[in-house]
Amino acid sequence: MRRLAVTDVVLAQVHPADYPLPVFDDPDDDATPPPENARLIAGRLALQDGLVLVARERGAGAPALLLNALEWIAAIGGDAAFRRLVVALAIVGDRPVGGALCAQDLRTRLSALGAVVVTPTILLDRTAILDDATGRLARDHGASLDAGLDALLDHARALGRQG
Repeated sequence: MRRLAVTDVVLAQVHPADYPLPVFDDPDDDATPPPENARLIAGRLALQDGLVLVARERGAGAPALLLNALEWIAAIGGDAAFRRLVVALAIVGDRPVGGALCAQDLRTRLSALGAVVVTPTILLDRTAILDDATGRLARDHGASLDAGLDALLDHARALGRQG
């Protein structure tokens, strides 16, 4: 957030805990409306030009909470939320291979929903994250962060969903 705050972008932070969702169970029944939080997340995404998606790699894949949210958004017509949304992936992992596999999984899912996922992926070693109130990186990942964020900004400005 600090690196983007010095640019001309308007920032908003969203955490899955702010939008709890039930487990997605492929609702075919039109009588059961989707959860309001799924609509709220989709609505917020539809208003954005770009997204930095920070995910913690779990077993060489994306976390279940994130996948559940993507399922709900897709089920309620996620094409409007994701079409031409520029996404930079920042993966926090224990091993580079696990982080890369998690990024590949998310890239495939998001691309299928219509998002433009930029390269390079920002891969962060879990041990590089400080467990304190500042949230600062213990080791410098500046080059990786800068490359990923520059790609996001360049693509979002070029595609500009909002005008």
